[in-house]
Amino acid sequence: MSDWNSDSALPSGYFNYTQSAYDNESELYEILITDMYNQNNLSADYYESTFDTSYDKLFGEDGDRYFKQKFTIILHGELPKEEQLWSRFGIEGIDNFQMFCTKRHFSAASLADTGDTVIPKVGDVIYTSYNNRIYEIRDVGQEEEMLHQRKHTWVFTLSPFTDTNISLSADTSATMGDISAFTNQDIDDFDISEFIDNELSAFDYDDSSETESPDSIWGDY
Repeated sequence: MSDWNSDSALPSGYFNYTQSAYDNESELYEILITDMYNQNNLSADYYESTFDTSYDKLFGEDGDRYFKQKFTIILHGELPKEEQLWSRFGIEGIDNFQMFCTKRHFSAASLADTGDTVIPKVGDVIYTSYNNRIYEIRDVGQEEEMLHQRKHTWVFTLSPFTDTNISLSADTSATMGDISAFTNQDIDDFDISEFIDNELSAFDYDDSSETESPDSIWGDY
């Protein structure tokens, strides 16, 4: 009868737990998943926006954001339904949805088009030409596809873009014409400020013709 107390609690040596031991297998998986994602999936334009927290050091906000550059990527995932929901809160559009892009492809695409390796972040936008829609990144994850202690895929949580008057970079605006149709728009259908200003002029107070100055500081009282 064997004595289990004599068995070592340490790994047998069959598995190598060093981080670099399975780099070849990890790279093979990365190449395979990149090839799978890039086959017959959605081509989209990725617009990198700026977010400089030094603009407002007190609150860590940027009130002067602009789109810095764009490049083309391939996304994988289920396309959102193009529908609207009628609820007690009014007309609502689609909710958040997720799209996937491998880190290997994203890095290569950004480097080829812009010369810089871009790290995706919240606030960047994605334009899909197939439906002429633009979506804003609400969250960036990277834990969906992991193998051998490496993360291989960016996971973008997207929602319909809301215009916040983000400008275009003066250096790259000529190459980003598609985005200009969606930003810096006057979309307030109920804005009647110009009409009020025009009509208000008829009621302006003209003290030169409607009042007389008193003859003395006491007003002749």
